[in-house]
Amino acid sequence: MHPDPMPPQILAPAGNRDCFLAAIAAGADAIYCGLKRFSARMEAKNFSVEELAALTSLAHEKGSAVFVAINSMIRPEELDEVYRMVSILAQRVVPDALIIQDLGIVSLARKAGFKGEIHLSTLANACFPDALGQLSATLGLDRVVLPRELGIDEIKEMAKACPEHFGLEVFVHGALCYGVSGRCYWSSFLGGKSGLRGSCVQPCRRRYTHSGKKGRLFSCLDLSLDVLTKVLLDLPQIRAWKIEGRKKGPHYVYQTVSAYRLLRDAPKDPAARKQAMDMLENALGRPTTHYRFLDHRPQSPLAPGQQTGSGKRIGKIVGTPQKPLILAFEALEPGDTIRVGYEDDPYHTLLRIDRLWIPSSRIPLPQEASGRIEPGAPVFLTDRKQRELERLLQSMSKITGIAADNGALIPQEKRLKSAGPPPLLLKPGGSRNAPVHARIRTRDLTVYRVPSPRQQARKQEIGFWLSTEHPGAAFPENAWIWLPPVVWPADADEWRTRVRSLCDQGHRRFVLNIPYQIAWFPDAIPLERGGGPPLKRGRQDISRYAHRNDPSKTAKKRFELWAGPFCNIANPSAVSMLQRMGFSGVIVSPELGKADYLALPAQSPLPLGMLLSGLWPLSISRLAPEGIGFESAIQSPKGEMCFLKSRDQTVWVYPNWEIHLEAHRNTLEQAGYRLFIHLVEPVPEGISLKKRPGLWNWEHSLS
Repeated sequence: MHPDPMPPQILAPAGNRDCFLAAIAAGADAIYCGLKRFSARMEAKNFSVEELAALTSLAHEKGSAVFVAINSMIRPEELDEVYRMVSILAQRVVPDALIIQDLGIVSLARKAGFKGEIHLSTLANACFPDALGQLSATLGLDRVVLPRELGIDEIKEMAKACPEHFGLEVFVHGALCYGVSGRCYWSSFLGGKSGLRGSCVQPCRRRYTHSGKKGRLFSCLDLSLDVLTKVLLDLPQIRAWKIEGRKKGPHYVYQTVSAYRLLRDAPKDPAARKQAMDMLENALGRPTTHYRFLDHRPQSPLAPGQQTGSGKRIGKIVGTPQKPLILAFEALEPGDTIRVGYEDDPYHTLLRIDRLWIPSSRIPLPQEASGRIEPGAPVFLTDRKQRELERLLQSMSKITGIAADNGALIPQEKRLKSAGPPPLLLKPGGSRNAPVHARIRTRDLTVYRVPSPRQQARKQEIGFWLSTEHPGAAFPENAWIWLPPVVWPADADEWRTRVRSLCDQGHRRFVLNIPYQIAWFPDAIPLERGGGPPLKRGRQDISRYAHRNDPSKTAKKRFELWAGPFCNIANPSAVSMLQRMGFSGVIVSPELGKADYLALPAQSPLPLGMLLSGLWPLSISRLAPEGIGFESAIQSPKGEMCFLKSRDQTVWVYPNWEIHLEAHRNTLEQAGYRLFIHLVEPVPEGISLKKRPGLWNWEHSLS
């Protein structure tokens, strides 16, 4: 129990200046936002350094903290720029915290002089209780953002395991993704736009066809915990209630922040609850759901029969295609922004209302819309210019002196250069351990789901996925055991027990697909001994794993522990962090392009592996679409096929084509890769694998 618990912060999103000011005006305790680079919401306008410095100063005057999200997966060539950016943030903006996904930023931020808190994004998938000790004691982090998929009992399990002075952050409102955060590659796989880098094009929200029926099978409603948040007040480890929405407008920010302040400060006041619910109803989001928050009464956020477009539905198109009209269900005010249709409709249109319209009005559309818009198309209100809020924002803008066009007084690029060169992280062209890489033989590892005598008879290195669904499976002694990419709190004890049992049986080779699973190997000495100075965070010396390399610890056992491809490792600083945690090697992110693949080995302090062939999931979810059978064909609007498989309380969405990088094997081996992975996934009857190049992002840079 934490002494003198403080009420949780109301943490507001801000994707532009007006949203930031709206958060302050609504009384947000903290505001999270991003710069124009390295944010997991790159489609938001985001901020220049100059603008953010002025806004942060105002926020601090008003008693609001500011968290800056640098929560993108970082490519090798971007480390210098990230260092300079953090240096300038530390000097000129002085935010209260950084939100990160990439573990390599932890040491980078401290070297850059950042002295505030560091929070781990939900994209980093810290989803089970044992992870929290690793994040606090080993990595020196201060807070973790929990997955949206957790119910209240699981949140309580996480709170119970929370180290002293470490905090949790819980989403209470906003958009839901079909995939588990950090475990969705759908957008990247289909077009190189990575959700891990804030560029997701949301393929899950499109119309899909299954058994002849078309619908938005994977598109989710919004999350709203509303009055249920009162049960969170009993958990002092929860430091913030987080509102999603950095792409939303100031009206949404003001309404949601104001509502959750009421729900936090007056949870037993019926009048306050009613006022808060009215505000949330008019926040212009999608229809809402509690999702899995109530363990005894979960709700599915998948509702193909409901509209799941962003904004509040306030009308429909009537008339004829030649003379379309908007039939408004409620009043529209000057300055309102409306959207006709869904984003993927050919007639999708954004319009600004220029006068007051009463309910049941029939509003004419611009001439250019005639002939394009279909009668019956839905109409959504996506933003509202409330007069009182607009006046408030204008008065606050004068205080900051920031132009309304979101511009910077001095180009941000020039400011980044002014920070000076970064410290030498790793020498280009080779690291201290590069000779070790050269002595390691190249290996191929074929990974199966379930062991069989036929596989074990083959003279090759093999691996198997560990599964709670096959508790009696016996693995060959030298097999590589692959741990799952998602572990829910309710299942964590079972997973830990299985791992410890395998260790007791003599197994020593494991691939960990969540970095914090290393907590399940307390007696491990890494086969490739780590090195480098301990991490420092203020006065705290982060050296928990120093004992792992002490040969005098006779009770310790040598393990070969590799970080798996789901760890999303993409740069040498992140590899270095895993080395300090005790890993023997790293299988890098399969999202990378050719240039990034080839740049990594020469700078890496650990041996590297990569996925060379096999079926890779588009997404991993906790949701199974209702009425959609597992292992049956689902077709996208562009003709791509996918299918679902159930795996250990998760749903894996697979495409019907494999990754094939075998033609580039020699190039990759010469670059320094020493472990090549081949994933073998049983293909359901009725699903035919399509012959495609299978290069993923090899031929273009990851965006």
